[in-house]
Amino acid sequence: MHLRESLLAGAAGLAVVGMVAGCSSSPTTDPSTEPGGGIVQPTEPIKLKIALFQTAGTGPGLAATTEGTYEKYGLDVEPVWITSSAAAVAQLLAGDVQAAHTAYFGVIDSTVNGIPLDIISELTFAVPEVNTIETLPSSGIEDVCDFENKTVAVLDLNAAMVNLIKYGMSEGGCDSSLVNLVELPYAEVPAALERGTIDAGAAYGVGVNELKGTLQTVTAYDLGGGLLDGFAQSGLVVTKEYAEQNPDTVARIQCAIADAASIIIEDDDAYVEAVVAATGQSAEDVRAAAKPGFTDVLRTDKLRQVVDIMSASDPGRVPDDFDIDDAIVPQPTNCADYVVNG
Repeated sequence: MHLRESLLAGAAGLAVVGMVAGCSSSPTTDPSTEPGGGIVQPTEPIKLKIALFQTAGTGPGLAATTEGTYEKYGLDVEPVWITSSAAAVAQLLAGDVQAAHTAYFGVIDSTVNGIPLDIISELTFAVPEVNTIETLPSSGIEDVCDFENKTVAVLDLNAAMVNLIKYGMSEGGCDSSLVNLVELPYAEVPAALERGTIDAGAAYGVGVNELKGTLQTVTAYDLGGGLLDGFAQSGLVVTKEYAEQNPDTVARIQCAIADAASIIIEDDDAYVEAVVAATGQSAEDVRAAAKPGFTDVLRTDKLRQVVDIMSASDPGRVPDDFDIDDAIVPQPTNCADYVVNG
């Protein structure tokens, strides 16, 4: 279960902002809205491409396919599998996809730097034992402050987990500038630990259990535990331009994702089915791994916490007058009105 995003995903970061600053999305005319009218049902499914991670952390985005909630709201969604939040945002800004799954750090960076993105749905939040920093028992590392003068592997140096590690060290009263962070795919962490080229490394989902089973690793820092339990990790975003020009389509996406989230929150079998269908992992492995946190509402208070953590871990990165509320499209309260196939 290799989630290549901060936390589930890496943030798009300033590198992506620079890479795509000259690009823009190519909004289409909202096919289910007519000027001056109310909700108009589409005469045929609205075709969309959505950039998604092929991981458990994408849960609602995957279950919207297996549970038929995209179809329920008149959508024909083609998933475009991505391996990082940077890639997701780049495809979004290039107009290759209409919505993208990404960590929120990159959304904020992009918006601050003049490329406004809107958050339309929350996909996953942090819970204990899903995304961790693992180490060998012999490393001498017991907690996040022991990362001082150690080499710690993260999925992406632009990823949200970098900020979360620095935030944890800062809150623990230690010097985050002393940790040596290196970039390494999840799949390469076990070998690097065995060789001793890193002192600790990031793991996600099934990978956490694999490390503990094969190398008897211990968790040095839980990216979903303690202060970070409930932290808003990642969600679906669109460009602000697309949201403004296609409000009805955005509402349909929001309703489809919220319905799917409601299903897998309550039904573990539906969650496992969705993850197995997208990843090819065994149902046994998916059930054995800790289940990510899912929500069927946009938790504005938790999104504000993302801004607070960014500011605490990297002072000056976010202007004092930045308001995350300006980058959130409220979820519709009348989803029943958007149902096409119910």
